[in-house]
Amino acid sequence: MWDDVVDENLPKASGDPITSGIYGSLDDVDFDSQVVALFSSGESGTCPSFLSGLSSDGAAIAATTTTVSESDICTSDYRPFAQVVAVDKNDVPAADKLPGAKLSIDGTAMPDASVAVYAPR
Repeated sequence: MWDDVVDENLPKASGDPITSGIYGSLDDVDFDSQVVALFSSGESGTCPSFLSGLSSDGAAIAATTTTVSESDICTSDYRPFAQVVAVDKNDVPAADKLPGAKLSIDGTAMPDASVAVYAPR
């Protein structure tokens, strides 16, 4: 998945992922206790957001995002983004439960969201 979705030409970055960049590497992942996940969503162009947490009760996944704004006004434009993240295995349902898992983002149910095991195109 990393090879399919991460553009190697992105700049290396640090801190909160509010601009495009590579904030880590696969070497940072402990595959004994973590899995790698792809989170795709969208944001306002003036109020960037990023995935800041995931939790699961075994059947549903609750995602938490953090929005960063330099003012109290966020434009209504939609800019898609994706993050490859390392997640503790305890915070995601078992792989055989993922295709039917429900997703909420910041407490809002996402009935049209897709949760699946990654399959290369």
